[in-house]
Amino acid sequence: MQLFEDSDVLKVREICEAQNARLTKQRLHVLNVLLDAEQAMSAYELAKIYNERFNEKIIATSVYRILEFFIDLRIAYRLDTINKFIACQCIGEDNNNHFPVFVICVQCNQVNELAVPVSVMENMCAAANTPKFKVIDSKVELKGVCKTCECDLRQLGKGEGFE
Repeated sequence: MQLFEDSDVLKVREICEAQNARLTKQRLHVLNVLLDAEQAMSAYELAKIYNERFNEKIIATSVYRILEFFIDLRIAYRLDTINKFIACQCIGEDNNNHFPVFVICVQCNQVNELAVPVSVMENMCAAANTPKFKVIDSKVELKGVCKTCECDLRQLGKGEGFE
């Protein structure tokens, strides 16, 4: 069991204190599982690892509530297109200057978070906001194939090369 106080956990503690939000033991354990994850995970996958790692029982509905807590604090994100969650890759940084864009491999579900200037999203929302449509939430998830999977597909004769 790896329970640690790395810089991300310390930043989360600071964010919670600044927002007057409680970082309970259960929330901290879910955060540790999420931070250790090598790819995006569902609430059920997080609950399974939590139960194994901490020798405690947590159910998926509790994990969902905890994830919502972290999403509200911009510490985690829900990836709607694959119905999974990831920790923010830049916890504690000034998120007012960039907007997260998620690049998701359709083969291996590897996710990378890109920092796009906020002005790009503002321009997209301005273009979308019309008398017939009002943007209420904005998140960009781009699906494609990562370099590793593209190479594997190319070897099988199924992929196009990266140019």
